[in-house]
Amino acid sequence: MSSRSILGAGSWGPGASVRPAAGAMADPIGPHAHELPHEVRVGLRADLAKDAGQVAACVRVGAARQPVLLLGLEASRPENAEAVRRLLTKFPMATIQTFEAAGVLSRALVNCFVGRVGLFRNQPGDELLRAADLVVTVGFSPVEYDPEVWNADDSLEIVHIDSVRMDVGYNYRPSIELTGSISATLDEFTERIP
Repeated sequence: MSSRSILGAGSWGPGASVRPAAGAMADPIGPHAHELPHEVRVGLRADLAKDAGQVAACVRVGAARQPVLLLGLEASRPENAEAVRRLLTKFPMATIQTFEAAGVLSRALVNCFVGRVGLFRNQPGDELLRAADLVVTVGFSPVEYDPEVWNADDSLEIVHIDSVRMDVGYNYRPSIELTGSISATLDEFTERIP
């Protein structure tokens, strides 16, 4: 004998994930089928995809010979700047900023700061981008520094972290894209990075 329950949008809330398990262990004993609302199923898939992307990004950063953090305008929001600082405190890496991201790094992290990019292609940050094997962009928009300039041959591996999906272009095609709250994403990233 089997039992079937339908968790509608109105019944999804605190404890809803416990109810199906409790139902499966109650009388009558046997298989149970539990249907979740579409928005819950989609949300679960999105969380799993984000989790897999986080793990993949952390593995790539940990394995990179010369990872570079490229900060854009959205990284300068106070909560995002604090998350960037927490990341660099745990895992120091070479960091460059667009002119719009000025002030993200504190004096305590000056050892990570290489410079700013975006106006001319002759800055220390430009040299660093040429030597990088992985670029992690945070709150970056191609309007701030055209990828045709710094990734002309489309050879750089890019991890894109932002609150919005990126419009992919020939010279800006992230291999991993983590979208959502930048500060929350960076904090998860910081916890997982080796």
